[in-house]
Amino acid sequence: MDSMSQKYQQINQAFEELRLLTQDTENDLRKLQHNQEYFIIQYQESLRIQGESRLLLLVAGCEKLAETIWQNRQQIRRAEHLRQQLPIPGPIEELLNELSSTITDIISALVTSTFIIEKQPPQVLKTQTKFAATVRLLVGGKLNVHMNPPQVKATIISEQQAKALLKNESTRK
Repeated sequence: MDSMSQKYQQINQAFEELRLLTQDTENDLRKLQHNQEYFIIQYQESLRIQGESRLLLLVAGCEKLAETIWQNRQQIRRAEHLRQQLPIPGPIEELLNELSSTITDIISALVTSTFIIEKQPPQVLKTQTKFAATVRLLVGGKLNVHMNPPQVKATIISEQQAKALLKNESTRK
């Protein structure tokens, strides 16, 4: 086997190892994200009872998860850049596209699941009464969302509608 063939095999082996490590990391990230979503639901349930006592701990956990996911995204981007510099025939391009798509989905799910109501309006509202509510994105600091803040629209729903939404969310996963 000539030197070029050996290098080709080494590169293919390195990309296969990268693929396997990335898949393991994605699985771990999904598990962490599921746990994070569970804690967010618990936090939302405890808002009425304990107030903001656990919020800082929750923010730290969410930001660490966001940082880890973002690092994975950057590694995938670096691998795509290397792939462009060294075109190798094979399934590597499809793999990198799939990994990029998956990590984008994970980031999207993280942003969606870490958007919480920090201060709720009163449970009973009088007609024609103004009230304040506060929403918060728990990973906003790590994803630099403050640079381009999203526009948020809120709708008041009944407790029954909220339970139905939570039930639908848990069955989709």
